[in-house]
Amino acid sequence: MIASVCPPAGSALPAAATASTAVAWWGVSSAAMAAASHWLRDGASAARRIGIAALLMLAFACSAGALASALWGHDQAGLAPKTSAWAATVGVMLAWQAFHTAVIALMAAFVGARLWCGLLAPRHRAPMDNVALFWHWASLQGAIAVAFVQLLPRWM
Repeated sequence: MIASVCPPAGSALPAAATASTAVAWWGVSSAAMAAASHWLRDGASAARRIGIAALLMLAFACSAGALASALWGHDQAGLAPKTSAWAATVGVMLAWQAFHTAVIALMAAFVGARLWCGLLAPRHRAPMDNVALFWHWASLQGAIAVAFVQLLPRWM
């Protein structure tokens, strides 16, 4: 009985390819943030600061790409939030991830500004560590949400 409700009959799941793409982009985003944090740990020369800034931009671009892939898959599956509770639940999870993507954009701008002003150094790295920690959480949360949407109906 539960399997016929979640998702409701006639509704589709986002394509597995878009879900896999989103998870891969979130993984690359998290790895780029880890690399940026590691590079800061090893020093803050001018060349390293340019590399860290490039990694920050790459990490955000990958995170935004992951969100776009998840949203596109949701749209292509025809899951309009007004059609069913299942589609609305998936829409809320995507909106929550979009909110966190906006937050990490602000956090990346903050860390980038501190980096530009020379206020990030191996001894003054707490802002970078905190941003990296939140970034990893946002990436993991996005991957879990996509996996939940893909796997829950198959388990039921």
